[in-house]
Amino acid sequence: MSYALLASTRYDPFLLSCAWNNDADGPSPYLLLHYQVDRLIASATLNEQALHDGLTLSNVKALCNKVVREHNDSFGGKALKVSTQ
Repeated sequence: MSYALLASTRYDPFLLSCAWNNDADGPSPYLLLHYQVDRLIASATLNEQALHDGLTLSNVKALCNKVVREHNDSFGGKALKVSTQ
């Protein structure tokens, strides 16, 4: 059986002003991204899926930044939902 993890988070520049949303790097424009990464790791472990060495908060944030940058270059700097699989 094939198994894939799906995650989504909200990107919103307003979140940079919310101290409760900070992660290890400081203010984050992604809604509770550090919890999302923790859940991805826990889910992969629970389902006995091999974890990629790249599944870290920094790498997931870099991927989200890339997606947001590409989107905002085309559509302007608006809040959006970022999904990855």
